[in-house]
Amino acid sequence: MHARVDVAHTWSSRILVADGAMGTLLIARGANIASCVEVLNLESPGAVMAAHRDYLQAGAQIIESNTFAANRLKLGAHELRGRLAEINASGVALARAAANGKAFVGGSVGPLGALLWPFGIVTADEARDVFAEHIAALAAERPDMLVLETFASVAEAMLALRAAKATAPAIPALVSLSVVEDGKTAGGDPLATAFAALVDGGADAIGVNCAVGPQVVYDALAPIAERIDAPLSVMPNAGYPHRLDDRTIYESSPTYFGAFAQRFAELGATIIGGCCGTTPDHIRAIAEALPDRERRRAPHAARMQPATLLQAQATARMPHGERLHTTAFERKLGRQFAITVEISPPRGANAADAIAAAKTLAAAGADAVNISDNPTARLRMSSTALAHLIMRETGLATVLHLTCRDRNLLALQSE
Repeated sequence: MHARVDVAHTWSSRILVADGAMGTLLIARGANIASCVEVLNLESPGAVMAAHRDYLQAGAQIIESNTFAANRLKLGAHELRGRLAEINASGVALARAAANGKAFVGGSVGPLGALLWPFGIVTADEARDVFAEHIAALAAERPDMLVLETFASVAEAMLALRAAKATAPAIPALVSLSVVEDGKTAGGDPLATAFAALVDGGADAIGVNCAVGPQVVYDALAPIAERIDAPLSVMPNAGYPHRLDDRTIYESSPTYFGAFAQRFAELGATIIGGCCGTTPDHIRAIAEALPDRERRRAPHAARMQPATLLQAQATARMPHGERLHTTAFERKLGRQFAITVEISPPRGANAADAIAAAKTLAAAGADAVNISDNPTARLRMSSTALAHLIMRETGLATVLHLTCRDRNLLALQSE
């Protein structure tokens, strides 16, 4: 019923209901929590098919392959790297057989499962190779779309997106980030900036999934929804997991999910589903809450573009890794001579003089101010606090001095 090119056309004009969790659902139905859920595509295909069919019967119009963690790093931990191609191919084939032409099939691609350099040992080139291998195995079975999901940083998401565009450029790619309680990614990326980078990098749709429940996701999206310039996907968890006796439970009810589905639709979301802890009952509640699937707001091309997206477009010739910089000072580094002037923090809580000095320096042409840390060993305002005030009041970039002689890592993170 669906051709691959139709999925992007459909989500541009209509709301699509996506499926819910696969891993937590299979575990709840008896899969070994310590095992590789993706190998069930080969060892217990009936269980995977049953999960897909239950979501379809609940009203899902997009179902994802059971391939989230089927990359060489995660499969290697279970001594399954040699079965990567068949696990991914079988995952897409099972989803397509269950859909039977009545729903779109998304090839699921999750994060690496390892930290990128310099926080870990995986380089950017190695990461792209891992993603490319995973995506190529999915693309061989021709899914209708790729779902690159649950990324905790835009840096890793961009690597996955570039691999997708290089490996399977004809397949539309949805890129979805996970956020934490402050509405940013765990890597500290503001959503507006991250979304702008993903759109500029060629994402066909963008979104938020996993990690938190509907309320936190809604609070993160509501302030920027008017400025999102791409089809938006929302797939939160069923709240936070809790241990009850020997079980892990998620507390968000299907009724609660249904109520938020309407709110997400009002924000302009065009793909609404669930992630960890959600079940076919949650997806049924979403489908029933959205009897009218017309997209609720004007097409994204007619909306205001965020300043971050305009900046990303203006710097399109820069290497991708540099497009996330948001100040003129950062864009100058390595290209032009930059001027910074040192400012000492005040000895009390009143930063008015320091802010006035920063404004004077900005007017005189300074690119940034660098803020010393307790100079002359006297008690002063935190350099971090002053940097925040100066950036907020003047827009001028700041360079922090942070001495480690009296701070451990925890203290630095607290600041």
